[in-house]
Amino acid sequence: MLDADLDLPTSTLLDERQEWNDIFLNDDQSIVIPFPQDDSVLDIPLQPPLAGFGMSFTAPVSRVNTMVPLNDATPLEILCEYASGTSPSFRLMAARQLKPVLDHCTVEEAIEIVLPLFLELALDPDAGVRECIVKDSCAIIQYFYAHAPPLTPDTADAPPRPAIPPAIFSFPWIEWLSDDNNSTMPAFCQQTVMTIAADLAARPALLDQEMVHGLLHDLFALAKGDKQRDATTRKIIDTRPDAVDAGDAHLAKAACLSMIPMLCPYFGSDRCMQYCVPIIETFYSDPAFYVRKEAAQALGSVLAHVNPDVLRLQLIPLYEQLSNDTTWHVRNTNLLALPTLCDLVPHDEKTRLVTDIVSRLKNDKSPQVQFTLAELSGALIAKFLPADWENTMEPGEVPETLLDFFLSLSAYSRPSADRHLPEDEYVLLCSFNFPAALVTAGAAVWETRFKEIYMRLAKDHQVRVRSSLAHSLHEIARIIGPMRAERDLIHIFALYLMDMNQVKEGVLRHLADFMHCLPASSRDEYLPVLKEIWEGITHHYQFREIVIDQLSRLVAFCTLDQAVEHLLPLLVMAVQDDVAIVRKNGSQVIAQLVQTFQHHHDRFDILVSTLMGRLHPLTASLKYHHRLIYITICHHMIASTTISMDACVKWILPHLMSLEKDPVVNVRIALSSCISLLLDKSYWEEPMTAVLKRLQEDPDEDVRFHVNGKNAPSAPPTPTKTAQATLSQLPSPPYSLEEKIAA
Repeated sequence: MLDADLDLPTSTLLDERQEWNDIFLNDDQSIVIPFPQDDSVLDIPLQPPLAGFGMSFTAPVSRVNTMVPLNDATPLEILCEYASGTSPSFRLMAARQLKPVLDHCTVEEAIEIVLPLFLELALDPDAGVRECIVKDSCAIIQYFYAHAPPLTPDTADAPPRPAIPPAIFSFPWIEWLSDDNNSTMPAFCQQTVMTIAADLAARPALLDQEMVHGLLHDLFALAKGDKQRDATTRKIIDTRPDAVDAGDAHLAKAACLSMIPMLCPYFGSDRCMQYCVPIIETFYSDPAFYVRKEAAQALGSVLAHVNPDVLRLQLIPLYEQLSNDTTWHVRNTNLLALPTLCDLVPHDEKTRLVTDIVSRLKNDKSPQVQFTLAELSGALIAKFLPADWENTMEPGEVPETLLDFFLSLSAYSRPSADRHLPEDEYVLLCSFNFPAALVTAGAAVWETRFKEIYMRLAKDHQVRVRSSLAHSLHEIARIIGPMRAERDLIHIFALYLMDMNQVKEGVLRHLADFMHCLPASSRDEYLPVLKEIWEGITHHYQFREIVIDQLSRLVAFCTLDQAVEHLLPLLVMAVQDDVAIVRKNGSQVIAQLVQTFQHHHDRFDILVSTLMGRLHPLTASLKYHHRLIYITICHHMIASTTISMDACVKWILPHLMSLEKDPVVNVRIALSSCISLLLDKSYWEEPMTAVLKRLQEDPDEDVRFHVNGKNAPSAPPTPTKTAQATLSQLPSPPYSLEEKIAA
């Protein structure tokens, strides 16, 4: 036990006793924040006042070096207190408070106080403060453009309203974009500018003033050396002859070009041709390779936003020059725009461009350029498909140079390997793009150009290559036709069913599509494989779930005899599966199968009798989920509008009614729901009245829920004599479920 008379330590209490609980429990006291009085924590002096932005800001009376009672301060006052601190940590707190404080001030206060603080902190000497500001800048700038947009020439005569100065955010944007010490700043700034441009796209005058004449023109002038940034006044000023900075000019060039891909989707065709194309033409041959790289990227983004004449006369010559650049970074970036360019030029010009570039770059001294060309080969081949190929399935005219290069990627395929090689990536690209290449070249060249390569790829040592081919096997079968598919692909299909799980999954997910591509006369020969497949996936419930999904698709095109002989046994096994999702999906497919029976009136009784004969043993199963799934199947069949009352009374009700005294409450709940559905559809017979009454008196409220307030129809439809006889002779279980469970 502690001695209650011990004196409290005095080293921090100035030898005075203190009641500690008063500090934490006395609500009358104001919590205060002491600010440091040493101004030497930051060696870098703060920037001058904001006159350089064309604005004036007078901070409220500073209480920085006092004990500030925050209980009485407004959010705006707290913001000003933090912003007035000399420590970077205080300004960081101010940066974090800028966005929330906009919800607690008027538009006039936001313009007079918050906006100058934003502009001040945006150029703060501390990188952490600037990064915090740039991350929140999008929401803050959107606020000002929404509530106080700057005046434009078309709104000069409008009634007076709060408005921010024109292009007020251009200087901070340029500073952020030109920050070569922190890659986060330019990235966030680009996203902010793109979002603001999207918001201003509906206001053309404002878009021109803020983005074109504000940001883009200033960047272009900086890049050409006509203007420079003045850190003192924080303005873009005319260049002094003794103050030209080549490094800043190169940064401005890269920043200017990097904004074109962000802005051209919102500029429209006219602005792109008037403002963006001249910038690209100015800098595409710059000595700095990273400027030419940005020019190549800007060129690729602007291609789709100009008219055909500008594309043909100005941009394609630039593209061809950049494709011959001495630096691989530029060639690689330029190559990425080739698929877009192919969409915009006529077939002959497209063939010329692709043939020339593939001929030169397939042997490029840079492995990265070669790999990029291999990545794009499939997309380039697909660009030669006819416009209506999906309807006509007509092949295209692929340049031989491009097709030969694509097929040469398979040369690195190996049946076995002890280590991974860089060339293995080319094999993967070939296998992934194989269907696109084949559909464009046409089934006519399957035998002569593609078959041998496909067979080699199908046995490649890489699992991911075989997995890619397994996922597209049905597409290859569809392209080459039923006869070739049966002759050339069946053994690949069988091989992949015994492969690794990643490969097997690809075949199973498209099992129905592949079967549909085989000749209709041959399906009987391959449908028995389904049972072997099911037996081989007993330990993988995900595969069983996939197969059930495929069975629902097979029902759509299999004949009735094929469905009953090959699909029905699998569905019966599915509804007895140990995994609930497999049972549930199997019950839905059975209901789908019964609907197909309705189209065969002459055989309907036999078909339903066969189906229910296989399902009736579920009602006497010792496993309650078997009895539950039987009721679920009946529920699906009753819910189907195609099931007549006669069929319901004859095939569904007899064994359904035998579950009224099931010891498992979940079974009785399902039965209660099923009986409620029968009442809603006016399917009723007198022997069911006793079942309804017993369910309404069930001790479990969830059982009673579905049938409470339900009454038997006063004048139910009269079924046929056969149905009446069936219902009046409900079979009794050989012994009760309780006895089975006890056993």
